[in-house]
Amino acid sequence: MSIKIGKGQSYGWNDFRADVLKALKNYYGIGTIAEGNKSIKVKAISGRLPADVVVCAQYSRYRSLNSDDYIEGMTFWTRNENRQVINYPKLHYRNGVIKHQNTNNWYKKSIRMFKNIRNYLRDNYYIHNNLIPSYFLECLLYNVPDEKFGVSFVDTFCNVVNWLERVRLDNFVCQNEQLLLFGNTPEQWSINSATEFIQKLIKLWNDR
Repeated sequence: MSIKIGKGQSYGWNDFRADVLKALKNYYGIGTIAEGNKSIKVKAISGRLPADVVVCAQYSRYRSLNSDDYIEGMTFWTRNENRQVINYPKLHYRNGVIKHQNTNNWYKKSIRMFKNIRNYLRDNYYIHNNLIPSYFLECLLYNVPDEKFGVSFVDTFCNVVNWLERVRLDNFVCQNEQLLLFGNTPEQWSINSATEFIQKLIKLWNDR
């Protein structure tokens, strides 16, 4: 992808990424910056938290021939494979806010509960470290019906896990509702991993 900046000249995403990388090195110092496959890593130093800088461009997914009828997303290319990645962070955030409101403000604190349980399972060697990334766990819970959340943490845990155990996971969507949660791309989760997590939750409850 490139844009014209003058006669015979263009400025593409690779040029943009190179300029961002140069600017970060000039500001923070060369030794503080490292290039990852998807992001530029800014190391923690002098009390400053580490950061991942994703250099991206706006992506438009058109729903019709109408030039104003599109869904706004973002896109970038991986450094190692030169593979295009597309995501919709604004939709992800907006849908999460709506879900939280529709569950009487139980959605976000339920996500925190399940992440804490995930961390307990990981720290006690019930699951391996990378089985349940936070983004995928959040998207998994997004697909649970609104009425399964609430009343108490115990009720929410039982209702959510019981529902997840009974349903097919194939058609689950990400929180942005534009991409399928499960599939074979690096940006998708494995059904086997999700199923293993659900079974570990059931075992944790039964062994309490």
